[in-house]
Amino acid sequence: MLFRFMATIYKKHLKYLFCVLYDEAYTSIGHVNDTIPNPSLLDVSTGKYLPAYHLKDGTLERSGRLKKVQ
Repeated sequence: MLFRFMATIYKKHLKYLFCVLYDEAYTSIGHVNDTIPNPSLLDVSTGKYLPAYHLKDGTLERSGRLKKVQ
């Protein structure tokens, strides 16, 4: 199954194409087997992830990519 969220949607009120992955806390998109929502965006009080634009530290942008085991 292809990433269902890889499709972009048109946000009429913003007037631009927007990948829905950003709303689901994905900040760095790789392969289906090594990409997860960015752990830095987990709201522990609700157990839900915040959208990508809430990421305050740009150095954590790739935190949602799993490391390959050697």
